[in-house]
Amino acid sequence: RQRLPEDSFRLRNVKSSWWRRGIHFPLINNLYRASLKAVYKFPLLGIALGLILPIWGFVIFPSLPQQFFPPSGRDQIYIEFRLTNSASINKTKAQVSQAEEILHHYSEVKSIAWFLGDSAPRFYYNVVAGQEDSPNYAQALVQVEPKTNVLNLIQKIQNEFDLELESAQVIVRQIDQGPPVLAPVEFRIYGPDINQLRQIGEQARSILAKIPDVTHTRASLTEDALKLGINIDETQAHLTGLSNLDFSQQFNSNLEGTVGGSLLEGREELPVRVRLSDTDRDTLDKVASLSLVSKGDSQSVPFSAFGKID
Repeated sequence: RQRLPEDSFRLRNVKSSWWRRGIHFPLINNLYRASLKAVYKFPLLGIALGLILPIWGFVIFPSLPQQFFPPSGRDQIYIEFRLTNSASINKTKAQVSQAEEILHHYSEVKSIAWFLGDSAPRFYYNVVAGQEDSPNYAQALVQVEPKTNVLNLIQKIQNEFDLELESAQVIVRQIDQGPPVLAPVEFRIYGPDINQLRQIGEQARSILAKIPDVTHTRASLTEDALKLGINIDETQAHLTGLSNLDFSQQFNSNLEGTVGGSLLEGREELPVRVRLSDTDRDTLDKVASLSLVSKGDSQSVPFSAFGKID
């Protein structure tokens, strides 16, 4: 007799362990062995069983939604809020407050982040942030509760916005995959005459607006902003020594303001802009009666003495 070393005893135990020989289920092994025997005995049966899943896939294929870029699956939606180009930031803020009250009526809405005058920071790779310094524009990022039917919620919010906010164009959108797009359906019209392009674009927009499934339409060339034209009596202006450049500079200083210094807040330097108050420039009559400073004697003269505004 010869005594075996202790290492060989440990080796035999390792070879007989389950991670060496696998997990054994006698019932499953017997069923698998019986299925192989049946397939080898009846080959046509094996072919028929193998075709069940592919044929079933072709049968249910027409019922699947046809979408090349599926939704992102995020518990978020975003809203684009647009008024006419002549709307002020205060009017936009008032309309946004009304829209926020409507959103809080839905229990699925968890939180809302509004951005007025600019697009929201790019929170998703294909959400276009193309608006800045636009007082008539606002964008919102809405966080919804998990497991919310996002499409159903979007439809309900969109319908209520269309009924309650008639003076604004509000579009509630889902976050999808794929390249960035400005609208689900968009097209361009090319041509040399901008007036004809504007006319054709408005006709196309009117046709699209009559389609029942279309919620909103917008033609880019028809969004003209209101402008004020200053007609100056050159004879009166010459008597005071003011040129067209002087008029434009003084109007710009009164209405838009002039940077007169800066204020340090933490690490950020904020410019200080000096201009007339809102009450002194909120109507056309008040703008027409602004006082301008003449050259030479530096006397204040109302603009109505020099011309008119259209």
